[in-house]
Amino acid sequence: MKDWKQAIWIASFELKRSWRGVLSLLTIFIFYTYLILAMPFWVDKPGSGVSDVLFILLFTFVPSWCKPKSFQFQMINGSFQASPSMVMLTQLPIREKTIIRSRMIVHFLFSFPIQFVSLLTMYLISSRFSWFNISPFTYLLFMVTWLSFGVYVGLGINSIEVGRMAKDKNKIHTLIGICFLIVVAVSIVSFPLLFPYSIVGGSMILIEQYPLIVTMTSIFLAILGINYWQKKMEKSLKRMDYY
Repeated sequence: MKDWKQAIWIASFELKRSWRGVLSLLTIFIFYTYLILAMPFWVDKPGSGVSDVLFILLFTFVPSWCKPKSFQFQMINGSFQASPSMVMLTQLPIREKTIIRSRMIVHFLFSFPIQFVSLLTMYLISSRFSWFNISPFTYLLFMVTWLSFGVYVGLGINSIEVGRMAKDKNKIHTLIGICFLIVVAVSIVSFPLLFPYSIVGGSMILIEQYPLIVTMTSIFLAILGINYWQKKMEKSLKRMDYY
């Protein structure tokens, strides 16, 4: 409990000094609201795959993109990549577990609000969406499912903040990762061309048909993801040489 209290204090102290992050969040929200309003032109058309990519980005990479630069994963020197705030905290007499928990709190504060508000905005303008003709309860489960996705996948992306050495081997891994993301994006865009529904639309139908199973599985994966990524980041932090 003491670790969590200290982690909350560290995160709140950093966020108070990162007012630009709030502006970034507002900018991202306005941008995604515009995309949401434009989405009716894509729904039930081949272009709905593009909207799926934008939707999924909201729960994966967008939170990292809208963080202040001091929180972002970047090149520290010629051979080391990490988040500057992570490097700074490792120089202080703070437990590894506390540092990791503070990073998780910062991540959630930069991800959950924009994700929640964007999902809520979608429902408030649901009359413009043919596939959003659902009950409030079903949409609530839809929100829980995707917010959970943002936890167990988003934290995985956030875990790179711990740092890594910029070796040739890691550069190859980065290139492979980029190629993998391109393949995933193309697959998402192509999905509605091969199947009756897009991925996001299909998830809505799946939730309508199996609400309890889908929602409970999503929550379970979110809890599992929090514990897994926390332990993985702690192990990486102990192995990393920041000096």
